[in-house]
Amino acid sequence: MMSPVTWGTIIATFCYMYFVYFCMTWMPAYFVEQRHLSLSRMGIYTFFSFGGMAIMAALAGWAADVIIRRGGNPVTVRKWFTLAGFVIACTELTGAQSSSVTMALVFAVVSLSGLGLATANYWALTQTLVPANAIGRISGVQNCAASLAGIVAPIVTGWLKQQTGSYRAPMGAIWIVLALGALSYFLLMREKYAPRASAADVSATGG
Repeated sequence: MMSPVTWGTIIATFCYMYFVYFCMTWMPAYFVEQRHLSLSRMGIYTFFSFGGMAIMAALAGWAADVIIRRGGNPVTVRKWFTLAGFVIACTELTGAQSSSVTMALVFAVVSLSGLGLATANYWALTQTLVPANAIGRISGVQNCAASLAGIVAPIVTGWLKQQTGSYRAPMGAIWIVLALGALSYFLLMREKYAPRASAADVSATGG
């Protein structure tokens, strides 16, 4: 069952959640320490970032379903929604490199909200490509990758900041991780790589 699709799912889920956990654990500190925002103002922009992500996730899931109902290929539609989410999330680095606090805040909201394009669709894509009798296993592995990102992202970010004395390296790491996630989806999440149910699996489910 460890097909290219499975590896693509593991890698992309880790990369997706790496950015999310960074935003939950270190982004507030970045705005307070690096951009000198007050705690209350930082909280407002964090609210808009995650609120935008939630709204975008719902809208993107709905839009993908509509396109698929109108004849779009489910794999292609969900794959490109997911890729678009990763690409927009990469704009976080643009804000980090700007000297303008306003630009940094705008791209913080845009990047995390944009990632919402992927939220519903990357989970649905896994279930589209994986045999029904293996969805539980693959979803478990996917959740494991997500939890692993929750361990790695805060540690790596803290280590890079301590070693370099700034947030430049942690932000660069985010861009690399998101680019890796997008690349894994582009190259590995294809119908021809989808795992097939074994004869034992089919027999066990009465197929």
